[in-house]
Amino acid sequence: MNKNDLNSTVKQNPPVAQKDIFLFDRRKYAVFIAGLLLLIVGFALMMGGGAENMDDFNPEIFGTQRIGIAPWFIFIGLVLPIVAIMMKAKDQK
Repeated sequence: MNKNDLNSTVKQNPPVAQKDIFLFDRRKYAVFIAGLLLLIVGFALMMGGGAENMDDFNPEIFGTQRIGIAPWFIFIGLVLPIVAIMMKAKDQK
């Protein structure tokens, strides 16, 4: 086979254009963004509770909101992006 035969073969069969393949689909982005929002809410729930005067003790820092609820928001907010990365993509039709 000579060089002209190769060139004619390549010209007859142009390469097939590949579709743009994204790493995340809409469902994965939704789960990822939900995780980020839960992180923001969790850290916002932990804010505050400081004393106005440095000599005063404010027991509000040990409230249920900061010790019980906010860590769960943060934990779930850290797990959801991992789940979004690991989720299997839906088959394209």
